[in-house]
Amino acid sequence: MTRAVLQAARDLLVAREFKAARALLTTIKDDPTAQDWLAKLAAFVPPEPEPARAPARENWEFCDLYAYAEMNSRGKPTGKIVLVFSAYQPEGVQTARQVRELSPVDEEGNHRDIIGEARNFAKMYLAALGREGWQLVGLLRDGQAEPGVYYLRRPLLE
Repeated sequence: MTRAVLQAARDLLVAREFKAARALLTTIKDDPTAQDWLAKLAAFVPPEPEPARAPARENWEFCDLYAYAEMNSRGKPTGKIVLVFSAYQPEGVQTARQVRELSPVDEEGNHRDIIGEARNFAKMYLAALGREGWQLVGLLRDGQAEPGVYYLRRPLLE
């Protein structure tokens, strides 16, 4: 068995398939020839470092932030801006809802950009989350009108 593995490893070395040869040679740890070839291979072609892996999902907590401007039956903003924050933690889901009410018309009689106000409100909330260690990992928008759903994560606090 060992002779066949050594012959296969030799063929791989001749073909310059160093990674495959190294993997094959490490399967026969008690053979001195295999250990000698591994040492020479390490000097000639150092092993590649392990690729960085994403942290395991259980080391993170996730949340989403849904921001929208409430609309009336005619599709016009009512002046209510709603933020719904949901944090998904090992203990369960925590949800918080904030509502900011604005008049659709400012003091001068001009129509307010309620959608823009909703975006600004979401940005302020996102900035506060960033200061708490949350990282933005995704954004889902249902058209340009709505601020959208923001997906965030942060390392679990010990």
